[in-house]
Amino acid sequence: TSGPDIHITNAVAFSATGTGGITLQANRDIITGGAITTSGGAVLFDSNYADASSGYVQVNANVTTGGGALTIGGGSAAITAGSGYAWDNGDANSVFCGVFINDGVTVSTGAGNVIINGRGQTVSANNYSDGVEIGNLLTTAKLQTTTGSITVNGIGGGGTNGTYGSIGVSAIGTVTSTSGAITLTGTGGGNVAN
Repeated sequence: TSGPDIHITNAVAFSATGTGGITLQANRDIITGGAITTSGGAVLFDSNYADASSGYVQVNANVTTGGGALTIGGGSAAITAGSGYAWDNGDANSVFCGVFINDGVTVSTGAGNVIINGRGQTVSANNYSDGVEIGNLLTTAKLQTTTGSITVNGIGGGGTNGTYGSIGVSAIGTVTSTSGAITLTGTGGGNVAN
């Protein structure tokens, strides 16, 4: 069926006290609309759990972990850097990328490591099929740590109509760390515009 498995539309903050973490796991899509906060606990967004190459992640509200790790990807196996991807499927709620951190959103983990794996969809009629997109030109989107590492892996879509690349950071989006390593690895899709 169409539509996301986890779709949080209200501005409701999810919080975990102590070192408790938060896991959102869906057979298909995950869309957040409320802030997610932990006090050192890990946060996991795991879409495409059915391993059907269909299940994206849209982060539409702030994520703050206070030192906990943040992992965004997909599939039923453990998600590691470059393994276990969220996949765009081009449904009605999609913005045509595997992982999308929306305008105005700040993702901050402090000392927590960040892993993001996203893959664009392959529907040839659609444009802008990034694996991972951070911001969309309207207001600043931020992905930031202090000492935590940031590892982003994006694979572009395979369409033939202006499909763009692997990792998109908008002109006013930022990916920063005070002292942690930042690794951005992109693989273009099937179109010459990648």
